[in-house]
Amino acid sequence: MLIIELSERLQEAVECMLRLLDVKSCIEAETALFKDLSHDELCKAFEYWFEQTKMVFGEPVWITQNQSLRDSGVDVLIDLLSSRIHFGIQIKSYNDIEDNLFSKNVNAQISQSHRHDLTKLIVGFAGDLADKRNKKNQKEKIRGLTSEIHQQKGDSNYVFVLSPEKVLTIYKIFNGMEHPLKHVLLENKDAIILAKGIAKSLSNEKRNAKVNIEIEYPRLEEDKVIRPHSFKLEYNLNENSLDVVDRIEHLPITGDYVKLNREEIDNLKIVDVKTGTTFSPTELFVWSDNNPMILVNMKTISETGNILSSVEKYVFRITKNENELRLIPVDQRHPLYFELIFIIGVSTAALRTKCHISYGTGEEKQRLEGIEFIKSFTRAKKLQCFNCNTGETYVYDIANVTEAPD
Repeated sequence: MLIIELSERLQEAVECMLRLLDVKSCIEAETALFKDLSHDELCKAFEYWFEQTKMVFGEPVWITQNQSLRDSGVDVLIDLLSSRIHFGIQIKSYNDIEDNLFSKNVNAQISQSHRHDLTKLIVGFAGDLADKRNKKNQKEKIRGLTSEIHQQKGDSNYVFVLSPEKVLTIYKIFNGMEHPLKHVLLENKDAIILAKGIAKSLSNEKRNAKVNIEIEYPRLEEDKVIRPHSFKLEYNLNENSLDVVDRIEHLPITGDYVKLNREEIDNLKIVDVKTGTTFSPTELFVWSDNNPMILVNMKTISETGNILSSVEKYVFRITKNENELRLIPVDQRHPLYFELIFIIGVSTAALRTKCHISYGTGEEKQRLEGIEFIKSFTRAKKLQCFNCNTGETYVYDIANVTEAPD
């Protein structure tokens, strides 16, 4: 049990460290500034960075910088005192990179850094990427050494390389005395994880601290689409749903959909903006207007009117050309692929289908339901589709299916 807890804590600490170093990159031309910066100034910038952000680790943190450390391959040492996790920062200045023995020296210092029992060593290159003097310019030297580090089995997971563009961002923030967290590139879930770390840091035997993050969006420009209802979504995130906000925000780009349910979301509520009426659904499907979808419950019906098989809440995207209207499956994670094809200008009482089962995806229950659904077509007379978007039911004759199931 203790080993599992330590392993989880180690993973949390590494993720937190890497998030804190994920900053916006400066442009290459700006890295010429490194010519005028000393190694000591760069070390101070990294010490400042982690002094300002150490609370997000969720435990006491000790940051050390001295000459004896540098002699053993580390410029700044970051110790997480409770979990005894250690991170090292090694910074290579412009002058370090100019040295003819640059690559050899860095590799030697990486080997020496193991004396500190580090979880990860961060190597930051403060090189001039705008240097175009010859084939041995700083950009090529950094690129060559970075490739060498990644190819070394022992160091590829141990060493994290920080590019000159990101190192310069960290220095600029130090020089301007800004707070680092204003510049860290966070998804919503990352911010939540860092907030949990801050809450742990503020808690002790006498108090339990909570950090709440409320995300509000400025009112978007009203579109011209007339909709019968306008809803507000309210929910609390739990451990299983930290990425929900990001997934919803990315829908216009991904063209996917998000399914929310009570296992992932606490206190899921939908509020009708006009009437104030509140609903508490067991599950909810969300997609972008840029990629309209329909949610369909499908049933195969026998000649005597009995239900042979059914698939519920299957998500389609509608595509249309001059001759055909197609309902194409959206969820590639679902083992059942079922496509409906309508010929424009011909009675919609008849349709074609394409369907198959993918055995490498989805849940076993979905797979069995999909197999049964496809098999039922040999006995079915009609296909009944309930459009969950509109509440309308359509019945199609499938006696003349021209494309048999795979």
